[in-house]
Amino acid sequence: MVAAGTGSNLIGRASTGQRVHVGGWGPVVADEGSGSWIGKRAVRAVFDALDRDEETLLMKKVQEAWELERIIDLVDVTNRIPGPQFSKLTP
Repeated sequence: MVAAGTGSNLIGRASTGQRVHVGGWGPVVADEGSGSWIGKRAVRAVFDALDRDEETLLMKKVQEAWELERIIDLVDVTNRIPGPQFSKLTP
């Protein structure tokens, strides 16, 4: 049996009864596959495009989702403490 969470949090029990836990370490540094992880990857892709002086549809979508006046405002939003809810970028 395996119970899977919204990210990479998996807990399983083998036929021997041994319990195995993998992932689920939280949205700050792990939780691959979660909404937070996907949102952070989207923001990273926007920053990569900005570095290359390219415009992408993803920029527009992130800007709209977080109601940013300018895409460069993304720097301030992503570095706030407490940080934004990256998972809101992945409805």
